[in-house]
This record gives sequence, structure tokens and C-alpha cells, in this order.
Amino acid sequence: MKLTIIPEDGAVYVDGSATLGLTITAPLDVRALQWSGASGWVEHSTGEPNQQITDLPVWALAAVELRASHLADLADAAAAAEAQAAADAAQDAYDLAHPTRKALLLKIDADTDAIYRAVQGDRAMEYVLAESDAKAYKAAGYTGTVPDSVASWASAKNKTAAWATDDILTTATGWRQAQSSIRATRLTCKEQARVANDIAPIVAQWSGFVVAIKTALGVA
Repeated sequence: MKLTIIPEDGAVYVDGSATLGLTITAPLDVRALQWSGASGWVEHSTGEPNQQITDLPVWALAAVELRASHLADLADAAAAAEAQAAADAAQDAYDLAHPTRKALLLKIDADTDAIYRAVQGDRAMEYVLAESDAKAYKAAGYTGTVPDSVASWASAKNKTAAWATDDILTTATGWRQAQSSIRATRLTCKEQARVANDIAPIVAQWSGFVVAIKTALGVA
């Protein structure tokens, strides 16, 4: 196994495959670790000569385990998303078979998609990265290298990195709460629409919610 660990960057490279954004606990003077097969070396930030090693340090083994756990979490999330997509497809097929409720069900999803587009556009991954970077920087006590996504916001607003970090996290928290509310209301209204004899109250409930959530989020 070829292994590179750069604690300050939260980076672990295994056989050329990079995993970033990890919280790695290593001695403060360690800049990087390089490992190939059965030996390697540790590079120090103090200018000391590289330390040759024939066993991986405990902190490096922990970093490798952390990477494995992180990748497993990502795989679980992907599997869950795939299962949800399959369930959604099955539900869509059911909806199409019940045309008297189809318009409302489609409207609920269309309204939801419109809210997401208004808030995030095509920049969802950018915002996720900024949130992740801000969390990591705050967890480090607002010290160390400022992540690019945090630094760019601080520069744009002419504020400190700490301010940008807190602002990103405050905004992200508000959006996460809104997402939870949107999801809960969407799923509840759709399920009610599938079984209710009179869908008029559900139409009113959903329409009122859309107006309220848009107002709270400041979107048209």
C-alpha cells in the first residue's frame, strides 16, 4: 500500500486515491507521512531531517481507519439515495395510476423543486463544501490554514475568517432547518392527498406553506 497523510490538509491518499476533509490528530510537528509497502518516512514542519519508519505510527493507523469509516459512510449514503430513488420511481408510477390526485401531487413536487432552485440554483455542492470547510475550521478553533471557500467569503465581505465561518454556518443551519420543514410538509401533504376524499383542504395547506417558507427564505 502506498500511503500519504497530510494532517493539516485533512488529507489521506491511499494508492493514489485521495480522501479530503478528514479531522486528523497527529503530532504538531508532523507535516506529512509517506509510506510505501513496508517502510516510509515522516516529514517535519520544523526543518528536521525526515524520520525513517518501518511501522506506521498509531496516529497514522487511526487516520487510515478514519478514511475507511468516511468512505463507508459515503457508500451507505449512496445506497440510501439509490433506494430512495427506486422508492420514488415506484411512487410516481402509483401517482400516474391515480389521475384524480395527480395534479396536486405533481404541484407539490414542482413547488418544492422551484424553492430549491431559487435558494441554491446549480450551486448546491458549492454550498455543501463551504459548510463542510467552515465546520472544520471552527472545530480547529479558527486556526490554521483558512479554507478557500471560507476565505473567499471573508474577502468578498471584507470580514475576518472567523466572521465568514460563523456566517456560513448560520446560513447553512437555517437552510437545513428549512429543508427539514419542506420535506416533512411535502411528504405529509402528498400522503394525505393520496387517501383523502376531499383534497381541497390539502391544497390550501400546501399553498399556505409555500407562501410562508418562501417568505422566510426571502425568495420569490
